[in-house]
Amino acid sequence: MSINILKTAVLLIIFSTFSAKAQEIEFRKCGTSEVVKEALEQHPELLENLRQLDRETKEFLTGDKALDSTITIPVVFHVFHTYGAERISEAQMRDCIRIMNEDFQNRNADSNQVSSSFRNLVGRPQIRFRLAQKSPAGKCSKGVNYIKSTLHPNGGENLKSVIVWDTKRYLNIWVCSNIANGAAAYAYYPGTAPSQNNEGIVSRANYVGSIGTSSAGYNARTLTHEIGHYFNLAHTWGNSNTPGLSTNCNEDDGVQDTPNCVGVTGSGCNLSLVSCGNLNNVENHMEYSSCRRMFTKGQVTRVHAAINSNIGFRRNLWQASNLVFTGATNDGPGDECPPTPDFKSSLDRVCIGQPVTFTQLAYNVNNPNLIQFLWSFEGGTPATSTEKNPVVVYNQSGNFKVKLLVSNAAGSDSIIQNNYMSVISNSIGYQAGELEGIENTGFPANQAEPLKTWEIEGVSPNTTWRRTTSAAASGSASLLISNNTNTTGNVSTLYSPGFEIVGPVPGSRLSFKYAFQRRQTSNNDRLTVSYSTNCGISWSNAFNKVGAPLATVSTTSNSSFFPTSTDWKQENVSLAFLGSNTKFQLRFQFTGGGGNNIYLDDIQLTTVTNVNNLQDESLSLEILPNPSSGLPKIAINVNNPSMSRIEIMDVLGKNLVFEKLILLEEGQNQIDLSREILKPRPGNYWVRLVMKDRVMVRQWVALP
Repeated sequence: MSINILKTAVLLIIFSTFSAKAQEIEFRKCGTSEVVKEALEQHPELLENLRQLDRETKEFLTGDKALDSTITIPVVFHVFHTYGAERISEAQMRDCIRIMNEDFQNRNADSNQVSSSFRNLVGRPQIRFRLAQKSPAGKCSKGVNYIKSTLHPNGGENLKSVIVWDTKRYLNIWVCSNIANGAAAYAYYPGTAPSQNNEGIVSRANYVGSIGTSSAGYNARTLTHEIGHYFNLAHTWGNSNTPGLSTNCNEDDGVQDTPNCVGVTGSGCNLSLVSCGNLNNVENHMEYSSCRRMFTKGQVTRVHAAINSNIGFRRNLWQASNLVFTGATNDGPGDECPPTPDFKSSLDRVCIGQPVTFTQLAYNVNNPNLIQFLWSFEGGTPATSTEKNPVVVYNQSGNFKVKLLVSNAAGSDSIIQNNYMSVISNSIGYQAGELEGIENTGFPANQAEPLKTWEIEGVSPNTTWRRTTSAAASGSASLLISNNTNTTGNVSTLYSPGFEIVGPVPGSRLSFKYAFQRRQTSNNDRLTVSYSTNCGISWSNAFNKVGAPLATVSTTSNSSFFPTSTDWKQENVSLAFLGSNTKFQLRFQFTGGGGNNIYLDDIQLTTVTNVNNLQDESLSLEILPNPSSGLPKIAINVNNPSMSRIEIMDVLGKNLVFEKLILLEEGQNQIDLSREILKPRPGNYWVRLVMKDRVMVRQWVALP
């Protein structure tokens, strides 16, 4: 096979295509080809790094510079989370290190299963990975950092601007729940990252190790595959992310002893796979198969060329002085460290008298059983505790801080979360008919009427909901998120005080006005309105729009969006699915997706009268027949033409079965559901007619 590495590493990277098609959860592609291609297009000066690395690799291949001993690479994990399953355990990361070491030292248990056709080609990279024992500041470490951040569902290069340890000294691995480009993980070839701080690997949490959120097999070997890229190995079929194409026979991975192939298109393990006239090395770590278990000797030589090069500073990682600096000189747990404090709670918004369980999550120690705890709960009962996971009750409303001091024989550390616990009064702030127009200059606080105090959460005050007088649907003020400077994936949340429905629940509606513009047609910003009837223990969606349907203007613009009077849209959300509950709180949650500014105004709870018939002199809504064993017709009679929307949702209001915009003409209008949808399962459903000035609701009973 040709070893024209420059052609492989430059031309193929630039012109290769990446399939962004969503993959099944159990099989996601690597994203290296895509990010490297983007980096080289945006920073063409990086091509010189590849040219130089190509020259050095050729020289290395002609010399006798193979490693005569195992080298060590210091590793640090940065785990982004919001205390869900994505906050993977230290044990899961140590398991990942174990697998990486076995694969890069050819000690993996399945290495003896390599097929006879390739057994004599098995190489041993002689690379050891160790979790760093010292931070860049020289502090005692176990090579793991946990970062609470709403960026974790849309991870990528944005994670690296939050935290990075010197990439000349550490192999950084950023972990998140989801990578924005859909990949399982990705890395940069040496010297191709947009900047030195971007060097390293980004991985989904369920592709780290073989335990916890991950699993043995394809997922467990993903970081072995990505480290191969990190050390300048391409896929066995060449430098693209589209295996299976016949044109891949014309591609090259720059390695002499890997047979030319088209690549495995899924996670199977067909050891008899033949393409490009060759028996394919399906078991190669740089394939997409489920039986990856080997590197070839040629790949090992290429890796050794990369780790002996100063391109991308891979050579600096394993030098003796750096191992001392990072504390990676020996195997084993190392010295005991002072614990790093962290905690979560069963709830962070409660009503007065509602119990809260606090759970300690201290880390960075060898023996967690020797940690001692001292909690302080402002406004809580008890006010202090030495228990590991105490239960606390708050008997007054307000926002209260929580402090946790952790200690062991090596030292102590503490964490203070100001305004961590929000305790809500059991009293009601708003009843039907009251309008919140954001006119109070102190919003979200309200000194004159404390029960009307709202709460705002976000990554920073500048990128979450805030009061503005630059635009308003009515009056002089509204709420604004300066989304045109926001980071994709940032979540901004607005919590309401208590609302109470007066009158028949099925006829109630939540009315609000908003204005939003996209910057590009591909923007996927999301606005969700949820409700809770149990003081925030659980939330259910009442409104959800994402992407194009969220926009209130059809144009796009990169300039800051300031809505005119015609750019506002009023939404009327039925609250019929509240059932018998008459008291609730609201949550407005916006997730940035690259779009422009969004505004919110005129939040109001209203009711529809005459719920039993849901009709008046100018409008009627009927379902014929009802109950029905088949799909009925929806009959609407109006006096004046109007554009309206018909919605059908389940009785809990969680699943939207049908939605259609319809121009209602004067007189009788009909929608034949038998021509619109498949019959849903038997049960009760809400049929909503949403008009500009009102919402009508009828219950439909679907019989078996």
